[in-house]
Amino acid sequence: MLNAKRPLRIDRRRSIISQMLGRNPNLSQREICDRLTEEYVNPDTGNPWSLGTINGDIQALRAWWRKEAEVNSEEIFARQLAEIREHRRTAWADNNLSEIRQSLALELRLTGTEAAKQIEIYDWRTEAEDKGIDPAGLFEQFIQDAYATLQESDRSTGDGSAE
Repeated sequence: MLNAKRPLRIDRRRSIISQMLGRNPNLSQREICDRLTEEYVNPDTGNPWSLGTINGDIQALRAWWRKEAEVNSEEIFARQLAEIREHRRTAWADNNLSEIRQSLALELRLTGTEAAKQIEIYDWRTEAEDKGIDPAGLFEQFIQDAYATLQESDRSTGDGSAE
């Protein structure tokens, strides 16, 4: 038969352990066992709580603390984001562009969506120079070749139209 008071005992024991760790987070499990024996023994057996029981309690407490910390962090994040957005709405109403810009920057930093600080732009000229090619010289040569081709075309058209 399951002891109906067991959950209450677990809660009481974990509460005492939590208080001990709150006062001194560096307590070892054995020290907790020893101190707990002074305050609270297993009511079913009258014996001190086992090291395994204390270990399980500490693991459960740490898991619960981690979960609470995550929830608190999410609440803080949500509250800060709401405050920034409310500030921006007020700035829009006041037509205060400086405050609008500042609130946008704060939101970008908070959400981690801030744009990259450096933008790399592809430049064919740089790539050509890296390969030892002179882009300006190539362009000049292209213009000269095109001009020469046009002159030849004009001469051949001019000679053919005169006949």
